[in-house]
Amino acid sequence: MRSTFSVICLLIIVLSSNGVYGYMTKGNFSNPAYPGKCVYNADTILNEGQAITLKLKCEKIFCGPGGWLTLLGCGAKSVSGGGCYIGERKYPDAEYPECCINVVHCTDPNDDSEM
Repeated sequence: MRSTFSVICLLIIVLSSNGVYGYMTKGNFSNPAYPGKCVYNADTILNEGQAITLKLKCEKIFCGPGGWLTLLGCGAKSVSGGGCYIGERKYPDAEYPECCINVVHCTDPNDDSEM
């Protein structure tokens, strides 16, 4: 439990220093067929203390004691200023939270082409 808390604190520091804000949720994913593990789905079964990045969704999951799973994700994003929008993920194959970074596209007010 102490190591899980340390990892979560470290992630909070990393997330805040990079300017990436996301969400965190917890749930019990224990399954009597897999004691001491977190059963996220049929293809993703984690040992206690194990953490992995789900690259398709850019989420990180941690398996804690008793099957308690913590999931971290990118959350909502916005761009201030006119003429800009959030594009595709810049590093889709990176680990969480780096995979949360998106390309921002802006148009020059004097030109209709993208920058």
